[in-house]
Amino acid sequence: MPPSQRTQRVPYPARDAEPSPAATIADALSRLHLAERARLLSRLIAGVGVLALAVVSGGAFARYARVARRSEVTVTLEDAARATRSQLYDLVRYVQQSNPDLVARVRDELARYVGTAPLPGSAAV
Repeated sequence: MPPSQRTQRVPYPARDAEPSPAATIADALSRLHLAERARLLSRLIAGVGVLALAVVSGGAFARYARVARRSEVTVTLEDAARATRSQLYDLVRYVQQSNPDLVARVRDELARYVGTAPLPGSAAV
């Protein structure tokens, strides 16, 4: 079957399955206010290398490749608003595999933004 006729598989777990930590974090990120989303996206993108930024999420975050791996990356509010849930999921899933400590820190910070219920896998506060 030609690539144009293949259906794209959604990278999310089945509805009956427990959501993956990456899916849970992507959902929570997509519901944040833009300033908070941009701040947490900045932290995630800072943990991704140049080549990965060109590939992850179909290159949606490639514009940050020139500042990749710097401790300070600033994601614009416009880019935070433009990031889809699928792109957020791909980014979180990549960082989860390459730098689980960073994802744990972002997850714990995100739990404070979202409210009192901790996200799955987060430390009890």
